[in-house]
Amino acid sequence: MVEQPPSWISQLAFSHNLNYLACLVSGGLNGILIYEWQLKSKPNVVKWIDLTPSKTKKLPTPYITQVSFNPLKQDQICASGPNGTLAFFMIEQNSELIRTASVIGVADIAKKATVTGHAWEEDANYIVSCTDNGWIIISSLARAEVSQTF
Repeated sequence: MVEQPPSWISQLAFSHNLNYLACLVSGGLNGILIYEWQLKSKPNVVKWIDLTPSKTKKLPTPYITQVSFNPLKQDQICASGPNGTLAFFMIEQNSELIRTASVIGVADIAKKATVTGHAWEEDANYIVSCTDNGWIIISSLARAEVSQTF
């Protein structure tokens, strides 16, 4: 039996109303752990998004390097990482997590670069991301496509 390498929490993000805590897990397991946050009691696990590479789906390790919540919608998450990854998820009322979109064109522009960071625009219509090869990419959430690069 092959022993699994250790995993660790590499990044944390709260929803803006503090109802959810997203934990980015890296190492042997790769994924996003979503907690329903309750300060005075033990948090409830809402969902585990498994992003661990498998034989059928070759994903870079780590697949995700940053996770954040939409500032206007506590149930929408953005995840970014290698190979131009910029993906969006929604936490449904039944605690299901649904991948809603990937921004079209980021991977082409990034030329297999890592999206090293992202930030939501104040009104949450756009998300700005940066890559390790120097691009700044402004993406429209409504159209799930790149609006501008520089």
